[in-house]
Amino acid sequence: MNKTPSSRASWRYVIAGILLIAATMAGGSAVAHDNGRSSQSTKAQSTKAQSTKASGPKAHPRSHGMSGTRHHHKRHHHWKKSHRPAPVLSPKQTTEPTTPTPQTGFPNASNTGVPAGTKLAAYTGPCTITANNTTIDAKSISCNLSIRASGVKISNSKITGTVATDENSSGYSFTISDSDVNAGQRENTGIGAVNFKAIRVDVQGGNRSIHCYKSCTVQDSYVHGQFKDSSGKAHESGIRMGQSAIIRHNTITCDAPDVPPDAGCSAGLTGYGDFAPVQNNLIEGNMFLAGTGGYCVYGGSSQGKPYSSQTNRIVFRDNVWEVGSDANRPSCYYGPITSFDPKVTGNVWENNKFDNGKVVQSAN
Repeated sequence: MNKTPSSRASWRYVIAGILLIAATMAGGSAVAHDNGRSSQSTKAQSTKAQSTKASGPKAHPRSHGMSGTRHHHKRHHHWKKSHRPAPVLSPKQTTEPTTPTPQTGFPNASNTGVPAGTKLAAYTGPCTITANNTTIDAKSISCNLSIRASGVKISNSKITGTVATDENSSGYSFTISDSDVNAGQRENTGIGAVNFKAIRVDVQGGNRSIHCYKSCTVQDSYVHGQFKDSSGKAHESGIRMGQSAIIRHNTITCDAPDVPPDAGCSAGLTGYGDFAPVQNNLIEGNMFLAGTGGYCVYGGSSQGKPYSSQTNRIVFRDNVWEVGSDANRPSCYYGPITSFDPKVTGNVWENNKFDNGKVVQSAN
């Protein structure tokens, strides 16, 4: 059949329409293909981002400054700590210490020091006591009491200063009970050093609360609140034990804040063989609060001291360590105790626990 011009035009329109549809489909396929690449690229980027998130940012080398880890080479008074490798711990926050939480059954501010209702009179006697059997009761004392007599008794009194016999003295002795001793905001020892008893005493201030150089009893007392040394130099502790010490049923901590470059706590209880052997000491039934020291306790066997090899007869029995607020860092920063050697002659480690009931292992 012969086609007329009008039919030819109609076919041209049909063919043009088909070509247009084909072109449209081809374009759509191209767009779909591009979207597919974009989708895969986006997915790859998302996967990379998730991988980065999972692995976290690149860790920086850990700082060994005051706000990070505690330096083992510092904190001893006139000596240095041994260089132990520091445990891997989360960085310690540098904060001011808070008031320790009173522990049920242990000494605290409510059951030590001057009894409530006691009326104090100003002390007008000598600050150097030379008369044997001197008795001081219910006094407010604002000086350092130097004991150069035997049988001195101080009770129900508030001492803004220190009370001490000299380390090298012989024949001098004192008992202090139901009293407050505040050694002040300075380097000082609150109570020391030989032939004394401290019973139900609240001791704070100074860089060392109590020093038992030889022959002392510290019982039912609250040892805490050492001073903040703004100079950054003082090495601080709660009690330092030497020889023939009975340290029984006290609450003990060192909670002074760190001040760079070197001020801060060694431990609540220390004992180093620097000047004489650490020996014949009983540490029984105490509460060691979580403080700011590297350890809560040094057990007498610190190495590298002139008398390290002569440590003997150190007994830790029935003591309790506060766990503290960080479950990953029980008690003090590095741990509850170091430098206790169970192999030393006469050393005993028996029934020592955290306040949650878990056993505290000795450590050297």
